Amino acid sequence: MTVGKIAILFALAGSQTIWAQTWTITKVVDNTTACPGSSNGYFNVAGSAVSAINGPWVVFEDTGDDNCTADDGQSIWSYNLITQALVKLVDTSTPIPEGVGNFESFGALGENLQVNNGTVVFHGSGSGYDPATGCSDGLYTVSVVGGKIYRVVDYTMTLPGYGGNYCHLGTSYGINGLLGISIERGKVVFSAEAVGGPSANGGVWWAPANVNTTEADLHLIADMSTPYTTPFNAIIDSWSGGFIGATGIAFTGGGQIGGAGLFVNSPSTPILLSSYVLPGDTAHDTTYPDDASYYIGPVVDGSNIFFIASDPFYQGTCGNGGGTGTGAFTGVFRTGLTGGTATSIMNTCNTLPNGDPLNGPNSFNQLAANEGTAVFMVTDNTTGGYVLDSSINGVLSEILAPGDALPTGAACNGANHATGCATVVSPPGTGGINGGRVVFNAEGGPYWYDEGIYVASLPCAASVTKDVYITLGSLTYSSTTKLWSQTATVANPGTTGIAGPLSLVLADLTSHVTLANRNGTTVCFSPEGSPYIDLYVSSNNKLPAGTSTKITLEFSDPSDAGIAFTSEVARAGAR
Repeated sequence: MTVGKIAILFALAGSQTIWAQTWTITKVVDNTTACPGSSNGYFNVAGSAVSAINGPWVVFEDTGDDNCTADDGQSIWSYNLITQALVKLVDTSTPIPEGVGNFESFGALGENLQVNNGTVVFHGSGSGYDPATGCSDGLYTVSVVGGKIYRVVDYTMTLPGYGGNYCHLGTSYGINGLLGISIERGKVVFSAEAVGGPSANGGVWWAPANVNTTEADLHLIADMSTPYTTPFNAIIDSWSGGFIGATGIAFTGGGQIGGAGLFVNSPSTPILLSSYVLPGDTAHDTTYPDDASYYIGPVVDGSNIFFIASDPFYQGTCGNGGGTGTGAFTGVFRTGLTGGTATSIMNTCNTLPNGDPLNGPNSFNQLAANEGTAVFMVTDNTTGGYVLDSSINGVLSEILAPGDALPTGAACNGANHATGCATVVSPPGTGGINGGRVVFNAEGGPYWYDEGIYVASLPCAASVTKDVYITLGSLTYSSTTKLWSQTATVANPGTTGIAGPLSLVLADLTSHVTLANRNGTTVCFSPEGSPYIDLYVSSNNKLPAGTSTKITLEFSDPSDAGIAFTSEVARAGAR
């Protein structure tokens, strides 16, 4: 095994300019886009499952009734941002692995798709049905380029823990929809309800991807068999919102009588409990000191967890449309993996980037985050429309609102229901952002009622390789994981901090060698298609002057081709 052309690159760090927070929107498909392989079919994504993105790959659902499949049913597709190729991954003529008959449906709006490192996770159901439980669905994986489909879990399988069969994806207190799946490094984490056991059982489990699992492959993270007793004696025994990132698994818990929390990896390790008063919540009802915060939809992003939280006993007036009655305090927040405190990203006492007030009860219902950027939906109380906003290192900006132009060349100037202008913007799913790009659904286009899948991109990241030292350790092989590992150290020798996010890009990696723990592959950072891994920097997303950060690279080299690449460091922006 040879290291090859690994360069140590360095220079003095120069001053870093503030990165412009602008988004460019491009269309993936809408209902004027012809379906490949069909003579008269056009995509229909109205009411579809929430789309996902990773590197150059966008994965979305077509809801059928559009001549895109032989039986006019639903289907799931991938789209490559570099080649612009569309590939159908599964449809209603596809047999269900380890199941009965063919798939009949793949979910609806609010159900999550996920894609990570070439593997797609989707929800599907068919003609199989358990009359005792009323359940008929499951979770499945497939390659982003198509091929064999594998079962992750389905309604015939008993989940480990308290007991009962998998039935359906769990919700987070009914607020952020059926978003209970995620994937990282070949491990699928899912939040579900187990039924048919002693009682209804909400929990979080994981299973391997890309194998047809058996019950022995299912692993418990938390369910009713793992209750947590809070310091204020409330019992948390219902779990949901599971999300796996490279650094851990975050999930939420609640109980029948008070008590809630945000947990990492284990039901015995809460990092925030419901007794924690959220930043900005200045009007909490002190007669309920242990019920200040309920946690929803966490997303692990490097060393941080982004999450939605709400105070059920808020006594203030923020977010109620400017009236005098009690409002509803909700927001997007960030905390570290060890918790303790949180930072407010945006809450119902803030204003939108355009200065309008929020309509709190209808805001913050879904969240995605990656590389320090969070994206979420809020309601503009002045216009009444749902707006897709972003927070980049804590700085708010708008991505798209009703009345904004979609990529049709239209001059909208805030006009709604106008040709080429956004009419309705839908929220992103938990897998809806990667590498400075966000995928979402919106109405508008050639006809104002057209529904389409769109990608919003930040400006392409610039290289800061000349501003850093990059050193690489020796390669070591693990006979257990069958992977080669190597430590990369990136140092800032200058006198000025380098703003993140920062990613180590492996340019010209040897053919047939894979960076197994990559965060994505580049689309616009040259050379296109290069794997990259995000660097861990300070909590304020900056590599301070005179400091360094380390990351472990893990390589798969099944053909023993030798591992060679050139190191580059990308700064903030689209990868």
